[in-house]
Amino acid sequence: MTITCSKRVAVASCHDKINFGSVLQAYATQRALEELGVEVNTIDKRGLGHAISEGRNDYYLEHLFDVDLYRAKLGFVKHRIKQKLDADFGKKMAKRKSAFSSFESTHFSFTPQAASFEELGALVADYDSVVVGSDQLWLPVNIAGRYFTLSFVQPPVRKVSYSTSFGVSSLSEKYLRKTKDFLSDFSAISVREDTGADLVEKATGVRCSVVCDPTMLLARDQWASLACSSSIDVPDEPYVFCYFMGKNAWNRECAQE
Repeated sequence: MTITCSKRVAVASCHDKINFGSVLQAYATQRALEELGVEVNTIDKRGLGHAISEGRNDYYLEHLFDVDLYRAKLGFVKHRIKQKLDADFGKKMAKRKSAFSSFESTHFSFTPQAASFEELGALVADYDSVVVGSDQLWLPVNIAGRYFTLSFVQPPVRKVSYSTSFGVSSLSEKYLRKTKDFLSDFSAISVREDTGADLVEKATGVRCSVVCDPTMLLARDQWASLACSSSIDVPDEPYVFCYFMGKNAWNRECAQE
């Protein structure tokens, strides 16, 4: 990242999801910027639910008959229902949420909350740059939501993308046009995957940089300093720790092999 000349940087990240990847990426982005010697604040997006939902709801209405889209959401819905019906599972998830909230409150330096994009635009006007990244922040539904596109940022504040992912390998012509529009006034663009660079090039005609995920910018000892003591007995012999999402049997078979 080449923004060491900036004095104040605001970060637009997905800090508020109960998801290890999202939160650790958000933390690593803030931490890596701090180590460049700039003042950094992560934008507290928790007051922007209504503003972001307006565009996202339009996207869902537009794709009302997209079976694959709603099938992808089915697991999330089942998970929420299970929390309501299974008291033990609900208790465990409440404990998990509390742990995430505690980490967020102690490890992030937040801006004040804003209730609208207009308020947020005024809030970040005092910053030199706003950095968006990482995670799957440029999914079509998030492009429609307009937050991770930095639509609220006005000149002379610079817009920068670090290691942002589209989360998809292709976009419709409509969303390619939208991508071209929102990237047109970015000062620097980098993405996390080659497919993301392909989409940026297809939308804008310019190929951007592909960089590592921000979690890879921190050294092992920096991550170790955050970790609590484990209650799990670590084996003496060499081992591999696997972290899986969902119940994909094929992943487990590959790990065993």
